[in-house]
Amino acid sequence: MANHLANLAITAMQHPQGLKILELVSSMDVATVPLDEKLTEPDLPHIVELQAHRVDTSNPQLQKVAKEYPERLQTAVNAWLRWAKSISTEIEYPTLSLVRAIQKDWRL
Repeated sequence: MANHLANLAITAMQHPQGLKILELVSSMDVATVPLDEKLTEPDLPHIVELQAHRVDTSNPQLQKVAKEYPERLQTAVNAWLRWAKSISTEIEYPTLSLVRAIQKDWRL
């Protein structure tokens, strides 16, 4: 767990909004989430970056599509993050757009 947190911190600090990401992560209380719920949620790649872009990683639609298409997650999330970083305006519906990216199998 400590190693995971250290890797998370290093990854966050490489992001332009690293401090904001670390503040968000440090404010989370993972102890309040039941253990069985943690085990059933699919692991989203780059979760800290997604949350920095205002993606609700606990959204039921996102969780459902992540479970339906686990083989698409890495490439679709990478493509979505690249797109999100390339646009000059804030994304109006970040969670829904990520759901669509996974469904449509976005690729770099």
